[in-house]
Amino acid sequence: MKSSSRLSKSVRPIDLNHIGILYDDEREALRFYRDLLGFTMTDYASVPRAMFMRLNNEHHSLSLFPREGGQDAGIWLGEHEAWEMETYEHLLFSLELLSKKKIEPVLMGRRMPGSNYTIYFRDSEGNLIELAYGLETVGWNGKPKPFQLWAELERIGTLPSKITADSLETDELMKKFDGKKLTWTASELAKSNGKKYDASREIGRIPFKISRLSYYSISCKNIATMASFYSSFLGLDVKYKSKTRVALAAPGGNYPDLVLELNAKGSNSLSKICFEMRSYSELVDCSEFLKRAGVEIEFEGYRHTGDAIEEFCIDFEDPSGNQLRFSFSPKLRGLKVQSKIPDRRLALKPAFA
Repeated sequence: MKSSSRLSKSVRPIDLNHIGILYDDEREALRFYRDLLGFTMTDYASVPRAMFMRLNNEHHSLSLFPREGGQDAGIWLGEHEAWEMETYEHLLFSLELLSKKKIEPVLMGRRMPGSNYTIYFRDSEGNLIELAYGLETVGWNGKPKPFQLWAELERIGTLPSKITADSLETDELMKKFDGKKLTWTASELAKSNGKKYDASREIGRIPFKISRLSYYSISCKNIATMASFYSSFLGLDVKYKSKTRVALAAPGGNYPDLVLELNAKGSNSLSKICFEMRSYSELVDCSEFLKRAGVEIEFEGYRHTGDAIEEFCIDFEDPSGNQLRFSFSPKLRGLKVQSKIPDRRLALKPAFA
């Protein structure tokens, strides 16, 4: 009997996992993402000086690589979008599909920090995609795998035919270091201490909390070719389609994970990363908080893309020029647009985008 992965003719990831972006100044990037936006620093790599940040217990939702020097630092890669595979077998089967499609992997193996098995390749316009399985989870004490395990786990250039479950593997490795002092890379970067705020009756450093990575958008030269690549080869479901915009989701998903946008100027790149907020009121609090911190809000209000995306959102840039969107989607929460929206509102500017 054929395995379930081989019944498919496409990659079919189960979810959007994380995004990798480039930064110009480490101190500014750290201040912005950790101190202003509330990301938690999980891990840190010194060559190049890459930072890995999380929103929940997954090792990272966002990885930041230096714009200068990061691209030529051996196994390190910069700007990319990572999709989660359901099983290791599905990851291996994706490698077979890449071979049949004559797409050469940029890199494969096991990466640290994060200890996930991975395949990197490029889409039809050269954007870097990662397929990931087994990204590390972080426990109640906020500590990932110690630095000493990195060399034991990282294997670049190949994928084994079988792997050991993470919990068993880690237990066996820790026996090797029994009695030895272990260190964690993120401790190099001290945590911020500032004013405490109340968000949803939770005391924290900022008056809001990001719920999850929602979706990302790419500017395309040829939107028809790109839509075909992501729907036919990657196996994403088309949720909305026009001549200038296509919204796609992981198979079975109700809300888009990727939006392709036609760029009349002919450039192609990652154009925006969207994070979902826990509530509309926290989105409003976030807008006010960022304005007080001197962040310019480029847009705030209500946007929709056909029947696919429906959201209240704020758009702004990070210190390196990466385009960010924070949103709250009534549709995603099963609400009507006007229901359960408090009196405190964003400066609404309806838009189709």
